[in-house]
Amino acid sequence: MGQSVAELEQTKITIKLQEKGFLNNSLIGQVELDLTFIYNLENHTKQHSWMALINPDSEDFASIAAYLKISGSVYGVDDTPVELKMDENDDDDNCVMPASLKPKYTQLKMHIIKGENLPKLDFKMIGSGKMDAFVSAKIGGKTIKTQTKDTSKSGKEDEAVWNETFLIPIRMPIMSGKLILNVMDYDTVNDEQAGALIFNYKELLQRE
Repeated sequence: MGQSVAELEQTKITIKLQEKGFLNNSLIGQVELDLTFIYNLENHTKQHSWMALINPDSEDFASIAAYLKISGSVYGVDDTPVELKMDENDDDDNCVMPASLKPKYTQLKMHIIKGENLPKLDFKMIGSGKMDAFVSAKIGGKTIKTQTKDTSKSGKEDEAVWNETFLIPIRMPIMSGKLILNVMDYDTVNDEQAGALIFNYKELLQRE
């Protein structure tokens, strides 16, 4: 209250994660955010965002000490508050890094070969049906999608061959590493899911 615009622009919000002790609490990690950083976001709100915390009191102060997912808002007198809701998504890999840490990047190479025993979701007047099959996934903030293959033209009506390679840049560190490959049937109105494969690509990157 009573602060000038210039003073508010210099204001920082410090979020600390502490371990409760019998006498004193010990700092695990913390992150500092400019008040204007949150206020200038859409609806002046940051929801369900992972934050990388550092511990300036530790010997290894340049390393990430912990991660914390937060939601928060900064409002002025004439602003309309936005309801902060519970997050049901555990696959968000977008992490806000402290300015003192330089992000590292790596690359994930994904080769999608073929699908077999695919369901015949498009029924025909003559024949046993087919599927206009493609594979889609969202990883590292990037959406990948193969070409659509008509299974009736593949020689086998339950098979699709893509043989497509994707090179996906990944910013480290990542949070969940969960990747869901969706096998879809293309439709002019709504695409239909035929199946899905879930795996953790974080484990693959850790083998490097």
